[in-house]
Amino acid sequence: MSTVRLHNVTAAFGKRPVLDDLSLTVPSGGSLAVIGPNGAGKSTLLNAIAGLVAYHGEISVGTTPMRAMARSTRARLVALVPQSPLFPAGMTVFDYVLLGRTPHIPYWRSEGAADVAITRMSIKALDLSDLEDRSVDTLSGGERQRAVLARALTQEPEVLLLDEPTTGLDLGHQQTFLELVESIRHERGTTVISAIHDLTVAARCAAEMVLLSGGVVAATGSPATVITEDLVRRHYGAAVEVIATSGGPVVVPLVDQTTPSTTEPTK
Repeated sequence: MSTVRLHNVTAAFGKRPVLDDLSLTVPSGGSLAVIGPNGAGKSTLLNAIAGLVAYHGEISVGTTPMRAMARSTRARLVALVPQSPLFPAGMTVFDYVLLGRTPHIPYWRSEGAADVAITRMSIKALDLSDLEDRSVDTLSGGERQRAVLARALTQEPEVLLLDEPTTGLDLGHQQTFLELVESIRHERGTTVISAIHDLTVAARCAAEMVLLSGGVVAATGSPATVITEDLVRRHYGAAVEVIATSGGPVVVPLVDQTTPSTTEPTK
């Protein structure tokens, strides 16, 4: 599998710099959670690795710079699960997941028996077998997230990029989704990079974290090192209490309850 390296990467959104001279390394088969306030550059970082935004500097997967790869090669190596995926109206779950095989199928051919078999394996792994004939636009939020992940797995990538993968999921579905990703990482040796808004969730999905702020790395290390009351206050502008637990730090916002309420009591 493949180590992901970024060296002096700079990217902009229009004229506004988003990533500024960013360097980091994610070892092969490793898992990295990227956190940071809104506008810190989390999604831009993932999109740069996926080859979807222009950048200066160098991004490599394994020993090969991304710019030196053919687009088809890059599509086989890297899969992105976007924050707001598009779901074609009327497309079945099976056909949607099968789209993950597109980088492996020459444009003059259609999918073969091996592609269908890999698709069915992904559908089974994500517990979607009973839904494969359903239209994707009729699925619940949790079912859609599983379908998106199944499509990414069908791609058989060496690098999996997850952009806010638990957004819109309840607590049970968040846990199930993150456990699925972790089991896939262990079984396949996939390198996983996740951008996650919820700090407590982020602390539980990766052993290593990067805090982005203003497009630069403000802190890196274990969740206990990166998620501290001081760093959250400085970079998020929020007063929190960080509670150490056996599963990692838990972040609790401190709400000032001394301000009189303007809400009339219910009679």
